[in-house]
Amino acid sequence: NQLTDKGYLAPAKYYGGTKPNLKGVKSRRLNTGASDYDPTALSTRIEEDTNLVGDIIENWIKYGENSQTIAFSPSINHSKTMVRMFNAAGISAEHIDGYMDEEEREFIYAGHDAGEFKILSCSRLLNTGYDAPKVSCLIDCFPTKSLISFVQRAGRIMRTAEGKDKAVYLDHAGNVARHGF
Repeated sequence: NQLTDKGYLAPAKYYGGTKPNLKGVKSRRLNTGASDYDPTALSTRIEEDTNLVGDIIENWIKYGENSQTIAFSPSINHSKTMVRMFNAAGISAEHIDGYMDEEEREFIYAGHDAGEFKILSCSRLLNTGYDAPKVSCLIDCFPTKSLISFVQRAGRIMRTAEGKDKAVYLDHAGNVARHGF
């Protein structure tokens, strides 16, 4: 709150939506020594939830304010599915991942920064080191037990920029309930 009060971070509004049922999704020990949801089991569970993406689109239309947005999915496949569904709903979206060559990624980043499309969707690529202060909305579909991952994702939208008065966090992962505001 201190950084927000002093104007270093944009204040955030949080909205919840349909969350995946994670009952029975196993955890796995990470290289850091911490544990998080097993990526394969998590991806499978979320990809099987056919209602989730429809609710994500509805919430973005209702609360996303047609703003520049980034989205996190637990898998590349889920990210690509979301992009297809957003585009089918008439909302411009692109997928980006680390398997694309750097030139293609740079082209996509530049297009998003220029406002050529609204939603930039990925799995993990934008979690750290991504700096686009105009981005003001986050669609989080990637449940995590890691407070650090949660804070890093939220941080992508909380940077201040001219004309940006707030950030919008659309939680479809249950991460705000798990970790707090």
